[in-house]
This record gives sequence, structure tokens and C-alpha cells, in this order.
Amino acid sequence: MSLIKELQQLIQTESPISGRVVSVSNNSVVVATASGQMEVSTTGDLQPENLVTIEAGVATKKQRGSEVRVYYV
Repeated sequence: MSLIKELQQLIQTESPISGRVVSVSNNSVVVATASGQMEVSTTGDLQPENLVTIEAGVATKKQRGSEVRVYYV
């Protein structure tokens, strides 16, 4: 994927992207997502196999259970 298309995808995406860290180097990580592999920056301590959320081009560690929705009927 070209850099321009990746940038367009980051800008146009309204909801955060989820994925799993494949590799870590300095302040960037490679993340496997449903739409392909992305290289993004990170502010936290991430390791391969961590689940992350990507927002505005920055990967943050996904908190377990943070996306569980509860519906009352």
C-alpha cells in the first residue's frame, strides 16, 4: 500500500482500528489489521502479540474488555 493511501485511510477512518503487534523498533510498531499491515508510531511499551488500537496514526495497548458492550432489555 502506498504512503498516500495509508495516510488517506488514517484520516478518513472514523472508528479506531484494532490489530496485533507484529514487530517493534524504536518508537514505531508494525501492526497486523483486518485491512492489512500498518507501520505506526507508539507512545507506550508494546511487545509483539499485544492487542492495540490505532487512532490518528498512534498505537496504544488495548485494555482487556474495553470494547464489551452490555445491552439491557
